[in-house]
Amino acid sequence: MSIPFEYEQYNAGLSADYRLGVSSLNFAYEREAYDREHRERDETWEDKLKLGYVNRGLPDSTLNLSYEYGD
Repeated sequence: MSIPFEYEQYNAGLSADYRLGVSSLNFAYEREAYDREHRERDETWEDKLKLGYVNRGLPDSTLNLSYEYGD
């Protein structure tokens, strides 16, 4: 007997950048949703949040900090 693998996948995202002179702040939100037929759970989803900071004002280097959270 074959297992049904039918599903629909939806991706949506929103991002923003804010420049502070030689630095910038980054924000991104993404949602990935699956609609499945013939499964115990009809719908599952994953949310991701990304935050970042970039500083290009350092001598001979760039500072890049980032944080990502997924649920």
